[in-house]
Amino acid sequence: MRVGEGGVTLIEVIVAVLLLSVIALGLTTTLTQSQHGLRGGGQLLRAIALASAAMEQMRAGQMPAALAPEDGFTRTAKMSPWDGHPGLYRIDVSVEWTSDAAHSYTLSSLVQR
Repeated sequence: MRVGEGGVTLIEVIVAVLLLSVIALGLTTTLTQSQHGLRGGGQLLRAIALASAAMEQMRAGQMPAALAPEDGFTRTAKMSPWDGHPGLYRIDVSVEWTSDAAHSYTLSSLVQR
């Protein structure tokens, strides 16, 4: 190579590849975490929908239907008298599921009968 002739040295190429690798690793980690968050958010929305549907059925005086076992969610609903208030009942609906850890969502309300 002649003096004054432009070019890239091996050190510059290694540094550039190293920087691009660090950036790619950071992007991969970010995308993986966002995908995990989206999946968890979707499961929470499903649990909220299941609890809300059961709550509306309980308010209408019906027992909610059992969930299919392959659904991955379990739902329990109970109605109990509200202490000290005749004719007033507390409804509790709980939805539980397991993905990477155990999760639960509980919805409570009062109803007059």
